[in-house]
Amino acid sequence: MAELIIAEELKRGRWQEAELKTRPKGDSVKVALAARLRAETTMTMGWIAERLVMGTREYLNHLLYRRRKLGGNWTISRTDPFVVHRTGIRDS
Repeated sequence: MAELIIAEELKRGRWQEAELKTRPKGDSVKVALAARLRAETTMTMGWIAERLVMGTREYLNHLLYRRRKLGGNWTISRTDPFVVHRTGIRDS
């Protein structure tokens, strides 16, 4: 089931499998996919972190925590996951 979800999301995002290795660990698409895998499967944090090339399970847990705390109006910076940006609002 988990592999089907990954394949579906890669296809939907028009990603190739190799892009999981080249995209940043905290990429917002990866974090959303990890959240879906946690919600819809019984895969462990370690398995998800390894499969999506997201670093350690602890780091993935941190990213998912930040995603939950910030809600849907925020995105994690692609270059620094400790920096967040409000979507739809530009800095002047």
